[in-house]
Amino acid sequence: MPEGHTSGNLKRSSLIWLRNGDYLKTAPFSLSLNNARNFLGAASQTGWRSIQCFAHTLQLCIHSAKRDTPNFEQVCAKARTIVGHYKRSFLARSRLRGVQESMEMKPLGVVQDVPTRWNSEYEMLSRLLKLRRPISLDLSEQDSLEEFGSAEWRVMTAVTSVLKCVDDATRKCCSERHPTLSQVVPLVHCMQLLTQQQQSCGEESTFAKNLLHGI
Repeated sequence: MPEGHTSGNLKRSSLIWLRNGDYLKTAPFSLSLNNARNFLGAASQTGWRSIQCFAHTLQLCIHSAKRDTPNFEQVCAKARTIVGHYKRSFLARSRLRGVQESMEMKPLGVVQDVPTRWNSEYEMLSRLLKLRRPISLDLSEQDSLEEFGSAEWRVMTAVTSVLKCVDDATRKCCSERHPTLSQVVPLVHCMQLLTQQQQSCGEESTFAKNLLHGI
């Protein structure tokens, strides 16, 4: 599509594609969209039934909950700095691997979060929690980076505990082998039940409350 992706241009392009394929006469259909305003605008102009991407909508709920949770953004920024340190330095990675082997652990690498990959912050923090002991030991012997404090580890533990159900839901609804639309309501209900329970779980309560509000 060479034109700008405005609502009007998207509408015209969709109509041309559907008419050329004779889809308007042969089968019922609906539009599956992300939450971009131009796509939503195009769908509203056509009057056709549209379905917003559940996984993308879920990520917006997560972003809102993270923004409203005290200290979370600071912890993530520090986590990215530490992960970047190990990603960039072969010497640091080798040192971390050696610490894990000395602890008789299966060597694991850190995971870098990517803004465009869903749940990548969850994956980054989960991996850091698995590597808590070797990373803490390694950083305690280095002067270049500040290690995580106990309060920061608690924030990571609380947030990843809550986000586990969201990660599971995202993976289920992004399956390419099975129909997924029928799973949306049960998945939302399960997430609501789990986050309601976690609202009374101390460290997890603030983030769980914020996420439940978004859902």
